[in-house]
Amino acid sequence: MKVINVTQIVDPNVQQPFTGPSLNFLQQGNIEILNALAQSLGDSRGGTGIDTYIITGFKQFDMGGGNYSYTQGYIYDQQTGLIYFCPGTGSGSVADANPNFTFLATPDGVADPCIFSDGSTKNVHYNYTVEINGAGIVINSFNNLIRSFTVRQKVFTVGEAGAAAFEGTCTPASAGDSLRYWKDSSDIVHIQGGFKPGGGAGSVFQLPVGMRPVNDTELHYRVDATNIGASGGTTTVEVIIYASGQVWTNTTSGSTISLGHLSFAIF
Repeated sequence: MKVINVTQIVDPNVQQPFTGPSLNFLQQGNIEILNALAQSLGDSRGGTGIDTYIITGFKQFDMGGGNYSYTQGYIYDQQTGLIYFCPGTGSGSVADANPNFTFLATPDGVADPCIFSDGSTKNVHYNYTVEINGAGIVINSFNNLIRSFTVRQKVFTVGEAGAAAFEGTCTPASAGDSLRYWKDSSDIVHIQGGFKPGGGAGSVFQLPVGMRPVNDTELHYRVDATNIGASGGTTTVEVIIYASGQVWTNTTSGSTISLGHLSFAIF
């Protein structure tokens, strides 16, 4: 990697000049470090020179009604070797489950413009950021990002073909907040979304083999579930996930409720 040999600076009265090439050398050394560390976080697909990784954050949350929010985070682009900051959507949301994003490079409003020794002013300090559904050139889309550590596998929606069926008198959510489950690459099982109880306690659905608690463990949760629709407010719901995979709740509400996001490890 690129390293400045400071042992050559032996006389404190003789200063090494900071030239443009010298500053670029320092920056390229940092990029080398980022490349080495960031690529070690990727999945097993191997580098193609154009892969883009989520280093941290940039998580998607289903807000219902076709709207999604995204948290702030950092994205590594293997093609440029740079890390970009994504401010997320904050308190807002976008009506897109797979938004495009663009990379932006904008001058820093505090450090720039920089006055050179000849009196000229130039912008040399840039912030590299990601804009969701921006107007610039589209680099990639959310679903094509490689999730470091937690590469999400196929997401199953309860009640749909190829997924677990609703049990008892439970039915799909009536306000678009579907009940989903999946297992990530770290063997963490996730359950997210809502459903409509049938008016009594009982099993909602059964997780398949490979996504069930291990060692005959029962997992107990108390969830302040959100009532979706006209009723509003929250309902305290007890959720038990049995070793058999049964996901049970004690709710007797007839309204559609959202359980938020539950997760547990199976190792």
